[in-house]
Amino acid sequence: MTQYLLSVIIPTKNRGDYVQKVLKQMLKYNFSDMQIVIQDNSDKDVLKHFIDTIPDKMNIKYNNTGHQISFVENFNIAVSMADGQYLCLIGDDDCVLPNIIHIARWAKSKNVKAVTPKLNAIYFWPDSASLTRYKKNDGVLFLDDFSFNIMQISTKKQLIKLLTRGAYNYLNLNLGKLYHGMVDRSVIQKIKDKTGSYFGGLSPDIYMSVSISLQVESVVYLDFPFTISGICQKSGSADSASGRHTGDYKSIPHLKGHSEYDWALEVPKFYSVETIWADSALAAFKDLHANEMKRYFNAKALSVKCFLKYPKYRYLCYSHYKKIYSKRLISSIIFFSLVLLFGTLSIIKKFTKKIFKIIINKTQVYKDISSIEKATIIVNDQIKKRKRDKNSFFKLDQ
Repeated sequence: MTQYLLSVIIPTKNRGDYVQKVLKQMLKYNFSDMQIVIQDNSDKDVLKHFIDTIPDKMNIKYNNTGHQISFVENFNIAVSMADGQYLCLIGDDDCVLPNIIHIARWAKSKNVKAVTPKLNAIYFWPDSASLTRYKKNDGVLFLDDFSFNIMQISTKKQLIKLLTRGAYNYLNLNLGKLYHGMVDRSVIQKIKDKTGSYFGGLSPDIYMSVSISLQVESVVYLDFPFTISGICQKSGSADSASGRHTGDYKSIPHLKGHSEYDWALEVPKFYSVETIWADSALAAFKDLHANEMKRYFNAKALSVKCFLKYPKYRYLCYSHYKKIYSKRLISSIIFFSLVLLFGTLSIIKKFTKKIFKIIINKTQVYKDISSIEKATIIVNDQIKKRKRDKNSFFKLDQ
């Protein structure tokens, strides 16, 4: 087994056309200490045939299962294939930036176990431009402002924040992350040793994020990117943006490959991003025997927020709330008082956000970006440019 410093892991299914373009870009970096792992659960061998045409593929590790497996199992196999000391997992429409290997080298020199970057760069592939207000453009890149600040953040405090908000919008917290983050494989191995697998629940990203955060006392947070988050027509992010990530419990695609699944009692039983995240977060606490943390979980907040966001499932959310807390009249009064409060706060937050964007808009928009290659070049150039202007930036490239 070849020992690499970093393994970039890409689980995929039936999206080989995106993986090919991402892979072409990553191979240009030509880092001998970076491995690319591709776990393919596609119905056809399109991606395999493409990889076979690559002349020098020593640092590419590819596998196709040849039969349908669950979303979570695809991720489990992908991570088990990785040989690197540090692991970073991305989607098949995402990409890593050239600075990622320098960050891995720095992390090793400092014995850092988990690195969480800010997701500053989002690329809408040409087929998903309709999800933005720049509908007529051939691909759009959004690059948020960033500094080169570094912070060490307590994972326990972040986990408590996650639970008190009902596991709602976890991406805004600085938890440990394998998905668009970087983690020492020894941390990931601890999770498998305790649970029997790397991933559980239905959503691998939040399950792993909680699991990592339970294994390390702190993470190093970087206020700049080393990956680009891609959104293509077939991606889960596109489904979420367009509202397709909603439905009855039995319509959850993540359940494919699960003969039986133990859904968390604290979570309203229907299909949405928020309910999948909450259920998977609670699954991680349960599997890693951290049930004492679950006392912080705010099922009220989750039920109320889902009530406001998903009108079709309002009765289900309300019934779920009453089942957990109480069927008494006072319980209903509290629920609808929270609905009024959260609804008002949501309107104020949206209004404030719009005003803030008008006054201080630090997001750069690059239109007509036809490929992930062009998006990567732009972000990388901006990192180099800003690095020269920041004296506090630690020297990752040494």
